[in-house]
Amino acid sequence: MNAIGAPPASLLGNQPSLSLSLAARTFARGCGLILRFAVLAILYPFALADGLWQPVAAAPTGTALAGARAAWLHRWSRVTRGVLGWRLNHHGYVPVSGVVAANFTGIRGAILLAAVRPCVFVAGADVRRWPFIGLLARLAGTIFVDRQRHDAVRVNFMIQRAVQHRRLLVVIFPECRRSHNNATPGQFTSALFQPVVDLGCTLTAAAISRGHPKCHGTKITFSAPAFRRGSRKQLARLLRREVLGLGLHSKPSTA
Repeated sequence: MNAIGAPPASLLGNQPSLSLSLAARTFARGCGLILRFAVLAILYPFALADGLWQPVAAAPTGTALAGARAAWLHRWSRVTRGVLGWRLNHHGYVPVSGVVAANFTGIRGAILLAAVRPCVFVAGADVRRWPFIGLLARLAGTIFVDRQRHDAVRVNFMIQRAVQHRRLLVVIFPECRRSHNNATPGQFTSALFQPVVDLGCTLTAAAISRGHPKCHGTKITFSAPAFRRGSRKQLARLLRREVLGLGLHSKPSTA
């Protein structure tokens, strides 16, 4: 007879096979991940060649080139999503122009956001120097913000030109600092909302929430685009509340 509290002999006998099965699954998952990134490394030169070809293929106007770069980013973001097997669920109406304010969850969230709709990102100047990513960001027509140089006038002009004259969708990540638990969006800086105040264009909130990678994947929830009035500080507070509300609403159920 087994001692009280001791596991059954059948479970003891199956422990080596369970360990081997777990090790085999871990090894297969690691090999699959290496293979996916190897495919991305092979596709990287093709993406660069495609991006460098855009100024030649597009019409000799700034508007056509900006649209071609946004379409290039959208196309290769979809390719990256498919190669890496990232799941994406997006809800709400995705605008085709205007400004979208989203919480920053990393490069993965930005790639998935670009895979939904052609867009132009506003990013920090340090992104320009990132290996591999920096070159792609420049080819995509990213608007870089150098906070040390206080180039708010240049950034506002470029955002207004992209929205008003080129009819593009501009995505900003206005968080100036993360929250303590790094799970909810931090405070939104108001500087990036000045073009919205000047133009009176549509402003949309987007909440990027990451669930379990196997079950839920990444979920992006968009609010309804609206012409919002107020000062840039009021818009920053309003959009942060909306992103928080959309993020709480889009969390997957744990039941």
